[in-house]
Amino acid sequence: MPPYYIPPFKAIREAYYCLLHCWQYHLLIAYLVTLPYTIAGLLGGLDPLMMPTTSLDAVPAGYYSALALMFLTVAIWPIPCVVLWQRLYLLGPSQMLRKRFWPLLTRTVQFVIVFLISFGCIMALGGIVLFLMMTLITPLLDRVPIIENVEVFTMGIAAALLMLVMMVASVRLGLLFVSQAIGRQMSFRQAWQVTQGNTVRMISVSITGFVPMLALFLLVVYGLRQVICPAFMTLTLSENTSLNFLLLFAFSPVLTLPLAYLAAQMSVFYRCLGVGSAWMDSFLKAGTKSSHQHTSSPQP
Repeated sequence: MPPYYIPPFKAIREAYYCLLHCWQYHLLIAYLVTLPYTIAGLLGGLDPLMMPTTSLDAVPAGYYSALALMFLTVAIWPIPCVVLWQRLYLLGPSQMLRKRFWPLLTRTVQFVIVFLISFGCIMALGGIVLFLMMTLITPLLDRVPIIENVEVFTMGIAAALLMLVMMVASVRLGLLFVSQAIGRQMSFRQAWQVTQGNTVRMISVSITGFVPMLALFLLVVYGLRQVICPAFMTLTLSENTSLNFLLLFAFSPVLTLPLAYLAAQMSVFYRCLGVGSAWMDSFLKAGTKSSHQHTSSPQP
């Protein structure tokens, strides 16, 4: 038995309860996530990315500045929003924002930079593994008659191994992000030790709870493309470009649910692994008590 045990079904239930209990604040953060991207799109800042190009040598004017703007609004800006989600779930609405928020944000950005460097190292390691597999294993697989395309088979195995390593690193070191978000210190070694024995459960819980959120996201995107805007969430310049960005902003509470769920799930993991949260403990216990009272009430 690991020092800290994560009950799978309870962890999923508590993560969903976080989303339901804090739905008003989720709306606020969700709109905050998509606001810069929406403004950039409506003002034409992303138009060069939507123009058809034949080669990299003939890109439209302003293409690279638009690419940088998209990177800032899609990859960088959501970071402080995720920090808000983490603080909301673990500390409560009253502590979601604080006067000294900037130090927390800078530490979180520093961790993300370290994580991206680690991610790059993992990708480089994956490239080395792929090269070795292509060099050493491919000649052996050529002798197996049931494998028709050896190169694709080898690359598939390497991609699966790389994805597995990334998932393990994400769930076991993801507590560092949560710790930074609420202003606490945790080292890489502590994060790795405290998750010992829970890796499979954490991955299984994350995937199981994430799939419904992803399915809802895809369903909304498909429905909007079929009914209102065929170019929804595509970088295609058309007469409906403004409508595309307005719909994205209007439906952002649903479209950001996968990201919000992962933030909630990591917050629950943080609580389950011996790092308490008084506010989360109180409202989760209240939710459990009301659920038990509802199920035990006599039938008319």
